Amino acid sequence: MPEHNKYVLGAQKLSFSAAPDGVCVEFMTGTPRETTFDGHPAFVVEFPPVLYYMSTCRAANEYFRVEAPVLDPYICSGSLPDGERFRFEVHDLSLGGVALRTTDERVADLEMGITIEDAELHFTTTGKVTLDLKLVSHRDS
Repeated sequence: MPEHNKYVLGAQKLSFSAAPDGVCVEFMTGTPRETTFDGHPAFVVEFPPVLYYMSTCRAANEYFRVEAPVLDPYICSGSLPDGERFRFEVHDLSLGGVALRTTDERVADLEMGITIEDAELHFTTTGKVTLDLKLVSHRDS
């Protein structure tokens, strides 16, 4: 839309945020320049020298994430929607969510957005917490 192009081209700074495969990348650029791409109006900006990886995007979650211990890991256990039991390691956690790590191939079959009820987060010395988990992102590594 021409009016949107006018606002972008008039900006002194542009802020970009994306989460490809769940990895959040945010960066700012300077003033854009007008150009044409495939016969359509476009803009060009200088790419910043540094991009910052964030464990969560600000738009989705502003909470600080804490990495879980690797040698004596926290565990998340419970039942999958089909009733089968699971046991995953906690990678990191925050007030807004928990990242789990597993080699269990059943995870690939879980639908985005499902809720696993009454899952338990087991902490080594401080006990456990029971909660419902909603799958909001899946990343292979």
